[in-house]
Amino acid sequence: HGEDLTGAAVYSGDFSDADMSGATLREFSAVSGTFVGTNLARADATGAFLGQADFTGAKCVGATFSDAGFNHATLDRADFSEAIAHETTFNNTTATSVTFRGADLTEANFNQASYDKADFSESNLTGAVLRETSLAGADFRRADLTGANFGEADLRGADFTGATMTDTNFLDADL
Repeated sequence: HGEDLTGAAVYSGDFSDADMSGATLREFSAVSGTFVGTNLARADATGAFLGQADFTGAKCVGATFSDAGFNHATLDRADFSEAIAHETTFNNTTATSVTFRGADLTEANFNQASYDKADFSESNLTGAVLRETSLAGADFRRADLTGANFGEADLRGADFTGATMTDTNFLDADL
């Protein structure tokens, strides 16, 4: 709780069910780490590299992940409500039923990923790139999708009620 792991590097570390709420994880590297059920609420992981990590069921409410990398990670049922993840990469991730409710995902990248039944309601996805991503049944109600790119995405059954979609690209998307 409140640990400072700034700049630390851990390979395949197991942080399952740990309470890392409020921790400072700036530039933290945990490639292939396990964060199943971990509490990362209000943690600051700016610039962290979390590629190939497993965040299944992790609680990341209000955490900061700006400029972080989650490439090839598993985020199933994780809760990123009200998180800040500017320019964060989520490429090639699997995240069924993940929650990003009210999160700031400005200019985040979700390319070639799977986010079926994800909750992006009331989130800010301004300038985000979600190309070739499966978002079947995703919730975008009241989200800001200004300038977002959903090119070639699978959006079947997605809910865009009340979303702001100024200059949003849906070229070749499956609606």
